[in-house]
Amino acid sequence: MATRLDHPAPEVSARAPIGDELCGGAKAIVKLAETRGWDTKTTYARGTSTDAQGTPTRVVDSLLVRMALPHGGNAKACAVWIDGKFALAYRWAPWMSAQKIKSTSLRAWLRGEG
Repeated sequence: MATRLDHPAPEVSARAPIGDELCGGAKAIVKLAETRGWDTKTTYARGTSTDAQGTPTRVVDSLLVRMALPHGGNAKACAVWIDGKFALAYRWAPWMSAQKIKSTSLRAWLRGEG
């Protein structure tokens, strides 16, 4: 049985995605955010996931999209895709604590509706 100490190094350390590493859902969020004036930064990595106890499980491709609205209150958000599927997102701003949100709420937040 693997332990936390057995966690292998990533196959691909975090870097900008190349070619088709950026899945359709992440592309759509980046496009929406940028057309609404948000700054974005996207990173790709490939490495071993962990279970709830921190034990290594399987190798996954992951994408992280970070978004920041430089004007209008410094709102921020981030979203994660694992193996091309939306996994989770958070939003926060100086006037509110971080909140875990679904993809529909993320899109509304980026449009200024939430």
